[in-house]
Amino acid sequence: LLTPTIAEATALGDILRTGISEYVEVVHGDFSQKRILEIWKRISLSKHPLVIVGTTLALSVQRTDIAVIILEREGSGSYNRDERPYPQGKIVAQALARSLGARYILAGVVPSIDSAARKTRGEIQDIGLSATRLLGKELTILDLREQKKEKGSWDPLVPKVLAAIRQALGEKEPVLIVAARRGLAPLTV
Repeated sequence: LLTPTIAEATALGDILRTGISEYVEVVHGDFSQKRILEIWKRISLSKHPLVIVGTTLALSVQRTDIAVIILEREGSGSYNRDERPYPQGKIVAQALARSLGARYILAGVVPSIDSAARKTRGEIQDIGLSATRLLGKELTILDLREQKKEKGSWDPLVPKVLAAIRQALGEKEPVLIVAARRGLAPLTV
């Protein structure tokens, strides 16, 4: 069970330990190298099924019997590193799941844009209550780069978006705009 942050791994590990503490291991980079090696050794020598909770460092454990890899809060940018060799945690987790024949589950309240697009293309399926399901609405992804090529300037509220907002407000429906803001992006809707 992968989490994007050390704090989430620790908290989730504490929750999951209730009643099965000897079968839950938490792995993250805030531990000393000595402690990480002790955890890896316990994991690799254990004959019992385990729940392994951690950051992407947990993908390095030596087990070939992993049945499920769950990426909690899969839309988080914390799975991607900004330092060499720039590992992409989601890609590594998916590749490991594929090589082990394990189920790969993306979890989160709001799906990442790439996961939503993959769902639309039929590459992945929704097995739970996604935000779009809870709202009962279709998710539409617009590539606004085309508009920039046409006009020379960029406006996030393209006519298609404005028309959808006007229609919803005209029908007295609530409108929710979710916009990803990354780093020093100059615009937040």
